[in-house]
Amino acid sequence: MASTYTTNLGIEKIGNGEQSGTWGTTTNVNFDIIDQSVNGVQVITLAGTGSTGTPNDLPINSGSTSAGHNKYIEYTDGGDLGGTAYVRLTPETAEKIVHVRNNLSGNRSIIAFQGTYNSARDFEIPNGSDVVLKFDGGGNSAATVTDVFADLTVTKVTATTVDINGGAIDGATIGANSAAAGTFSTVNIDGGTIDGTTIGGATPAAGNFTTVDIDGGTIDGATIGANSAASGNFTTVDIDGGSIDGAVIGANSAAAGTFTTVTASGLVTVASLKGTGATTVTTILDEDNMASDSATALVTQQSVKAYVDSQSSGGNVSNTGTPVNNQLAVWTNATTVEGDSGLTWNGTTLSATVIQARATTQSSGAQTLAAADMNNSVVSTGNVTVNNSVGSAGDVVIVYNNTSGNISIVAGTIGTMRLDGTTTTGTRTVAARGMAFIFFVSATEVVVGGKAVT
Repeated sequence: MASTYTTNLGIEKIGNGEQSGTWGTTTNVNFDIIDQSVNGVQVITLAGTGSTGTPNDLPINSGSTSAGHNKYIEYTDGGDLGGTAYVRLTPETAEKIVHVRNNLSGNRSIIAFQGTYNSARDFEIPNGSDVVLKFDGGGNSAATVTDVFADLTVTKVTATTVDINGGAIDGATIGANSAAAGTFSTVNIDGGTIDGTTIGGATPAAGNFTTVDIDGGTIDGATIGANSAASGNFTTVDIDGGSIDGAVIGANSAAAGTFTTVTASGLVTVASLKGTGATTVTTILDEDNMASDSATALVTQQSVKAYVDSQSSGGNVSNTGTPVNNQLAVWTNATTVEGDSGLTWNGTTLSATVIQARATTQSSGAQTLAAADMNNSVVSTGNVTVNNSVGSAGDVVIVYNNTSGNISIVAGTIGTMRLDGTTTTGTRTVAARGMAFIFFVSATEVVVGGKAVT
C-alpha cells in the first residue's frame, strides 16, 4: 500500500510492507518535520507586499520540511514595501498554531489568511507586534485565522511594564506594595491614598491634597482654599471672579502678573513702572526746580505748578504800533512786541508778503530790463532781455505776459540764467497771460520761475 500524509504537518505514513530497507530515510525526514514544528524558528524576508489574489505563501509541505512547519516565524524586508503585506498559509485544510512577529519597516501591517481571502476571516498583525495565530484549516471558503490569546484569562501576572489599550481591570490591585505609574483613560478611586502620581482629568474633580503641582491646563469650577486662605505655587493663574483674601502674592520673591485693573486700598510700593513704550518710571519726585532733569522720574502736581510759576515771573511786556486784525506780532527787543504787516494769520492760512512792488512798467513790445525795473512789475507784450549788472543780489522783477501767445525771457549778457528748481540754464518761455519772477542771485546770475514758465 502506498504512503499517505498527515493533514496538519504532512508527515509521511509508510504503507504496510513499503520502503523495505529505506524506511529509515523517510522516518528521519518525519523527525525533522516534527522538530521544526515543535521548536523551529525562521526569519522570512518578503520581497513584495503580495495581494489577496497572489499573496506571499507560507507552505506546509507533505513529506519534506518547509517554512510553514516552524513554530516561530519573523517577517522582515529589505526596505519599506510600500503597503500592507499579504501572507497565506497552505494548504487550506492544515490546522496550525504559530507565533508570528511583524518586523516590517515603514510601519506596515501584515494580513494573514488561509484558503480563499475573506476580510471577515483574516487577521491583521500590527507593525512591531508578536501574536500567536490559529489557522483552523476550514478549507478554501471557510478557513479562519484568529488570535489565540484574544480572550486570555490570567490569574496572576508579574510585569515591569503593562500597556493596556482597552477593556477593564476588575478586582486587581495595582501598585499594591509600592506606588506605580500608569496612564488611564478613566480612574474611579473611592478610597485610600494616591501618592507620587500625576492626576489629570477631563472634567473638574474634588479632592483633598497636601501638595498639587499643576504644570498646564485649566482648573474650572474648583474651589481652592474654600474655608481659609491657601498657599500655592503657580506658573499662570486666571482668576475670573471671587476674591483673594489673606494671601501674599510674591511673598519671598518678586512675582510677574498681567492685570486689567489694579485697585489698592493701602500703600503700593513698586520698583519700577513701564507702559507699552520703552520708558521705565523708577520714582516720583516732589522737586519744585526740576533740577534732577531725570528721564525716568515723574513729578507731583505741586512741583509742576511751582516750576511753571517760576518760569512766568519775568518783567512786563510792552507793545508798540496800532494792532491790526489777523496781524502776527514779533519781538522787536527783549520786552517789546510789535505787529508785523508782512505776516498775517486768519486762523487757517498763514500769509507772508515777500515782495511789495513799488511801480509797474508797461511795454508795447520787446524790452531790456533796467535798474528802474528792480523790485517792480513789468507788463510786457514782447520778449524781456536780462543783462549783467542790471540788478543786485536779492532784487526781484515780476513779468506778466500780456499777450495771447508765448514770450521769452532772454538771457542777454547775464552770466547765468537758471530755471527754478533745476540745473537747466538759458532763455525761458512764459505762456500766454502767465507770470514769471526773475530773482537776482547776484549781478551776473538770475533764477527764473513761475507756474507759467518752461
